[in-house]
Amino acid sequence: MAPSVKAPYFNSGRIAVDGRSRIDDFARLSAGDGGITIGFNLRIAACCFLAEMSKIRLDESNLSYQVVYSNSDDHSGAELTNPMVARELTDVQSVFVHICKHAIPRGGRVVLSGIRFGDGAALGAWSLADGKNEMFGAIASGLTRRMRDRQRGLIEKERWYGERLQDKNEQTKR
Repeated sequence: MAPSVKAPYFNSGRIAVDGRSRIDDFARLSAGDGGITIGFNLRIAACCFLAEMSKIRLDESNLSYQVVYSNSDDHSGAELTNPMVARELTDVQSVFVHICKHAIPRGGRVVLSGIRFGDGAALGAWSLADGKNEMFGAIASGLTRRMRDRQRGLIEKERWYGERLQDKNEQTKR
């Protein structure tokens, strides 16, 4: 392995790297409870970001300029979406991400939790991977469209949280 001294590793004891793999400068790996497993003959290019609470497994492939998350916030609007607020105000889902052998999720894309790229699957640049990608399939997306309205439950939780912080600040001043 050729790890970069300029790449930050968070919870490095939970990151396993097989032989002949390379992590370039300015890549960022943040391992949680499930860990990050980097397979044989794999390159993680500069500016890649791997963050997990569940588990990320990368088989023999290549990551260039991408973000891989094994966890995702509830985007419905019912919950807050900020790691700095109390956990009970969020609903973060954490699901295993697996990028199989010879899969090529290319530049500028985001891979969400629960994704499995089958062997040889390809994802086009500037795409969002949000489902199962079959073996040796080529997929791409780019157009966005409004899918539905978001709930507004987060507004009430934000107000409650703000009041709670204000109360704590006032108690600290006393």
